[in-house]
Amino acid sequence: MQRKGTTQSAAHGFTLLEALLSVAILTTILAAGVPAFASLAQKTALRAEQDTMFAAIQYARGLAVTTASRVVLCPSNSETMCQDDPDWHKGWIVFVDDNHNRERDEGETIYLVGDKAEDGFQITSSRYRRRIGFLPTGMSYGSNVTLRFCPPSGANVVPKAIVISNSGRPRMTEIPVDSCN
Repeated sequence: MQRKGTTQSAAHGFTLLEALLSVAILTTILAAGVPAFASLAQKTALRAEQDTMFAAIQYARGLAVTTASRVVLCPSNSETMCQDDPDWHKGWIVFVDDNHNRERDEGETIYLVGDKAEDGFQITSSRYRRRIGFLPTGMSYGSNVTLRFCPPSGANVVPKAIVISNSGRPRMTEIPVDSCN
């Protein structure tokens, strides 16, 4: 109840000091959170690249077994032919190798095409293992192969790898940072 002759103030809001204090607190929180978010985004992107390649390796192995043929997974920046370097981040293809030469020739069907990796990410194998081949038994011919997944330089992300044994079975692992240099 209000007495006659008095007024009640209905002013609601913030003072300048309260507003400035709120902005300062928000700035501090964002300054701490933005780098952590960027690191999380890079970790997620690296894991996505690794998961995509892992699925392609499993697909190629399964294709070799189900079609009872030799299947090759190789780096390719043209989406039609294997390239002769160990850089998988430019793209890759999976095809049935009818003539067993580990190269895609005219008439050999491409079953899967991988896109270029996100900018700055490097996916490489050794110079001497530029192809991953699977026999109709699911085994991988040649020596073991490791595909290294390296983040952009300066990223606070642990590099990853996929190791494929001669039995054809892939596994994921972490690798030392100096493996990417």
